[in-house]
Amino acid sequence: MTKKHIPFSFVVGDMPTYKTIVQLKAENPEIFKDIVPILGAFHQQMSYIYAIYKRFKESGMADTLVAAGVVVEGSVDQALRGKHYRRGVRCIQLWREALIQQRLTSILEHEELSDDIKKNLDILRNALTETQEAVWNAHSHLENDAEMQQLINRVYEKPGTDMGDFWVSFLEMSDPLVQSIDACHARNGSEYLSSTYDMLAGLMAYDNHDYARWLPDYW
Repeated sequence: MTKKHIPFSFVVGDMPTYKTIVQLKAENPEIFKDIVPILGAFHQQMSYIYAIYKRFKESGMADTLVAAGVVVEGSVDQALRGKHYRRGVRCIQLWREALIQQRLTSILEHEELSDDIKKNLDILRNALTETQEAVWNAHSHLENDAEMQQLINRVYEKPGTDMGDFWVSFLEMSDPLVQSIDACHARNGSEYLSSTYDMLAGLMAYDNHDYARWLPDYW
């Protein structure tokens, strides 16, 4: 840094590396004052996948994913524990998709979305063939649309039954994971910080105390 006149430097690591960097910086504040420790989002997300699995392990989710041919029986446990990252994310996102589809089908059974919302949703569905400006505008319109916000609130509304409330809580708990992944892809710093904050409760509740202890300092 001194040789190349770099004013500061980010050092990225998994949890053990991050802890070491933070401790070294605390012991040598003057030498390392321009070093900024960064916790890698990849390991953070893997750890949170495991917290989700602990919460929903006995729900039959793994059995359903195997029966649907999404993942083989020998891999489902490792995938949902976060050891196979891509498979784990795919399993959770497919499960979310199924639940959201079920909720939307029920909500929209006797009503219809406005033409404006349909148009913007179609643009997002065909994002690869649309211009970046069109996709951005569609996203902004949907984000600020009162009807869309009301629909989202209805999807997350607790049905008032044990089973219904339980599966809505899956949507709520998996939200920070999906938001964190999206934030990394979109390079959205504020969304990444908010998703990190929202992970804390799940990590603490399901015994991942290492992340639960260090994430608040990192955040």
